[in-house]
Amino acid sequence: MLEHLTELAELGWLVSRLSSVGRRRSNSGGELMIFDLCTGQRLTTLIGHTKPVTAVACTQLDGTPIAVSAAGDYIHGGGEVMVWDLRTGLQRTTLIGHTKPVRAVACTQLDGTPIAITGAGYYGHGGGEVMIWDLRTGRLQQSFAMPYPVGSLACDPNNGVVVGTATEVVRLECAHSC
Repeated sequence: MLEHLTELAELGWLVSRLSSVGRRRSNSGGELMIFDLCTGQRLTTLIGHTKPVTAVACTQLDGTPIAVSAAGDYIHGGGEVMVWDLRTGLQRTTLIGHTKPVRAVACTQLDGTPIAITGAGYYGHGGGEVMIWDLRTGRLQQSFAMPYPVGSLACDPNNGVVVGTATEVVRLECAHSC
């Protein structure tokens, strides 16, 4: 099944032809299911999160298709971010640093470095946080405290990140080599 996934990813159809959906399991953990949108067939299930999956983004890392998935909930606190190799179905690394449930993920490149941007927080429990990760090393590059929980993220082509919260939209900009 992963061969079909790899073929689509190599053709540049990873994001538009495949969908990733988080699902609760009985132990409150999460699994990431990869589907072929043309046939509806489940290609594989990525298991590793201990909390419900809340967000996912796909990109390529040195020619390998990857998924960056986030998990977290109000009960268990903290957030999990995992990087998956979509050719093998194996977890590459865990990005450690969030103290709140992660609700948003985006991937892009800054100055040729593949990065993941993750946003966290939940309503009624203070502000949120945005973290920028180097996908090659798994290291946290930058973090930002936000006045409200982060609900959405998007990258713009000018080295910026647009952050959506309950009350505002903020643009974070990389003014120099990040």
